[in-house]
Amino acid sequence: MKTINVIPTLVLTAMILAFTGFSSYAIKPAMAPAEHIQKVISETVKYPAPALKHGETGSVDVLFLMNDDGQLVIKKVWGDNPAIADDIKAQLSKVICKDVKFPYNQYYKINITFKLVG
Repeated sequence: MKTINVIPTLVLTAMILAFTGFSSYAIKPAMAPAEHIQKVISETVKYPAPALKHGETGSVDVLFLMNDDGQLVIKKVWGDNPAIADDIKAQLSKVICKDVKFPYNQYYKINITFKLVG
């Protein structure tokens, strides 16, 4: 007879725990990793000073992933202006994305273009 009273209590408790677990996850959604990384990079990367001084333009493609500390691990950099590509590689190696959850071993590819408007 006591077993009959315990089963509804256990079911109700399990439902409450499941609901609170899902609702607490939904309260604080994380920013999508790609959006966060893009924002950090756009705020950090600047037109390379030597290229700007000499009026050089160029486009750089970068393939990278992130380590556990949120630092970009650059796998490949290529572009039409080697000086700009080297400068961008140096700038991106200092970028750290904090407070972002990202998939393990996820590769990202970005294209950065520098043009002079005049």
